Amino acid sequence: MKNKIVLIPLLLLVCVPMYSGSPEALNGESRLLSDWLRLQQRLIRASKGVPHVAYSRHFAYTSVAVYEALIGGDAGYKSLAGQLQDLSSLPKPVTGAKYCWPASANAAFATMFRIFYNNVSKAQLIDSLENTYNAMYEHTGYTEDEVNRGSAFGKSIAQAVIAWAERDGYSKQHSAFQPLTGEGRWIATPPAFDAPAVPYWVDNRLMTATGASLKAPLKFNKEKASEFHKMVSEVYNVHKNLTEEQSNIAWFWDDSPNGKYFSVFGHWASILAQIIDEKKLSLMTGAEAFAKMSICQYNASIACWKGKYEYAVLRPVSYIQKYIDESWKPLIDTPPHPEYPAAHATMSSSAATALTNVLGKNVAFTDHSYDDLGFKSRSFKSFEEAAHEAGLSRLYGGIHYRPSIDAGYLLGQSVAEDALKNIKFRK
Repeated sequence: MKNKIVLIPLLLLVCVPMYSGSPEALNGESRLLSDWLRLQQRLIRASKGVPHVAYSRHFAYTSVAVYEALIGGDAGYKSLAGQLQDLSSLPKPVTGAKYCWPASANAAFATMFRIFYNNVSKAQLIDSLENTYNAMYEHTGYTEDEVNRGSAFGKSIAQAVIAWAERDGYSKQHSAFQPLTGEGRWIATPPAFDAPAVPYWVDNRLMTATGASLKAPLKFNKEKASEFHKMVSEVYNVHKNLTEEQSNIAWFWDDSPNGKYFSVFGHWASILAQIIDEKKLSLMTGAEAFAKMSICQYNASIACWKGKYEYAVLRPVSYIQKYIDESWKPLIDTPPHPEYPAAHATMSSSAATALTNVLGKNVAFTDHSYDDLGFKSRSFKSFEEAAHEAGLSRLYGGIHYRPSIDAGYLLGQSVAEDALKNIKFRK
């Protein structure tokens, strides 16, 4: 192979390492994963009109494609085909042929992102990152044929995963949603009074079956002596006496994909990216963690949305302004969907359960996800501790009741445990 001059875009110089050494050493590096996850955060920030919960779908299918693009290079892992619902088969590598497996994952990421972020202004960054890594691989011991073969295989895996995703019910046309009516039911909330977000999300295909259940919430009651009123009053009183630390927690975990934050799913992917770099995880360990976390969060999102629209509990702002203080406003904006259970607690608990499964129970870390926004980093002794703070942030933000947060913790954990029991990643 002739020598080439590798032109690395200035934008990527700060995030793409220049490798040296054997292909085997490169195959053990998972900086590829963290770079792509960080690019996804940028793409989410540049996206418009995507419902928050829909990002769980982006992460889940991408994680499956990346994992499947890599396992041909590690005999200790097994395919998810035949394990995930309706995923019967996937392309297989040619026996005896040599592949650059990192290039396979590189192409899988790029192919998935081109589908999910095809209308994003920064989409050209996908080509830049893919090309940079491929050029780098050709200068670290892989042949051009091995890189091209790996890239073609990763693309074929991604295309098969996309075809599988298209059958999950997300694109199904539904009749106009009619929210449940009556006193105590969810109504549109200020400031935007938007229509209910993705009410048919529950109709999406789960990636694995789950037996997780959700107990009924407290029955609505406007009487001051009622448990429901006491529950709402806690939100009101916490808000009136917010400490600076509580406010910081609420803002740090806001995560609304509004061009500023990059969603709860992007936040947990950011945490994983930081762990990948700090702990120097192997490529396969990082891919396994990414897949388990994203699959669990996607399943948890469906279970959570089932509860939201089944019970249609009204938000704190609706109750407080009508029955306690008409001028009251929460610290952060209330999202446009029913209150119970708390989604952030559900998704964070499912993510923490999955990451603990792969990396261990007492993994201490400092979360720098929003350093660029000027937010002070936050340190945790475990993934579970971070998940609990994420859930509690919604009480501090004034958008959830404590029992809804507690129910979300339990639901997310239960859904994740079911998924992890049903899927075998290691042989």
